[in-house]
Amino acid sequence: SSTFGRTNQYAYFPSVSAGWTLTNEPFMENKPGWFDFLKVRGSWGQNGNEKIGSFGYTTTMTGGNNYSFGASSNGVIHSGTKPTSLANPDLRWETSEQLDFGFDSRFFNNSLSFSFDWFKKDTKDMLMERPIPLYVGSGSPLSNVGTLTNQGIELEVGYKLSVDKVNLSFLANASYVKNEVADLAGDDFVLTANYSDLGGPLQIMKPGYPMGSFYVYQWKGFDDKGANLYQKADGSLTTNP
Repeated sequence: SSTFGRTNQYAYFPSVSAGWTLTNEPFMENKPGWFDFLKVRGSWGQNGNEKIGSFGYTTTMTGGNNYSFGASSNGVIHSGTKPTSLANPDLRWETSEQLDFGFDSRFFNNSLSFSFDWFKKDTKDMLMERPIPLYVGSGSPLSNVGTLTNQGIELEVGYKLSVDKVNLSFLANASYVKNEVADLAGDDFVLTANYSDLGGPLQIMKPGYPMGSFYVYQWKGFDDKGANLYQKADGSLTTNP
């Protein structure tokens, strides 16, 4: 990808999967009549992400940063440019690695089906802007900032039946996912979504917490005068955080 510098343009993302239909094996010949099908499966693979726009690894310039030399009444305006953001020549592919195990089963002449999946997905070298101090005078550079883990299960139940000449099928599914920031490449936290009308950044990325956790004061009710009470970091309460 031309999104990255010459040393990081290419990457390799392998994958492998396998399945075993147990009901085709001789040791399942004496299975109950209502038990029609059972297959176990597993897979492992990687995907790459480079959707960050162009020239993130280098510095582009922006105009309109003019400056007047001399007295304000007769000063000469000189056209100026500056970098739009800091360069990062080490910028590289973001990699998602997923492991999955599950099974598919069918019962009662294939009328009832049930599937189960367990998965774990680690997104490594996440591509994000890394905050920098305002005195730098330039935009935040794109960086590979850490690892995000998603782990969970998926369940699916289906049922098929025929009523006269009408075929009906029903399908229900449920899932549970635990999302957690595992690492931020040495940073303690990164403030993300900014809500200017609510006072600034309200969401945070922090190891051990879900992605996009809200970073706000904890509201603890009202005091005897009806004012809002908030809990400070030391555990005490205040009406003026």
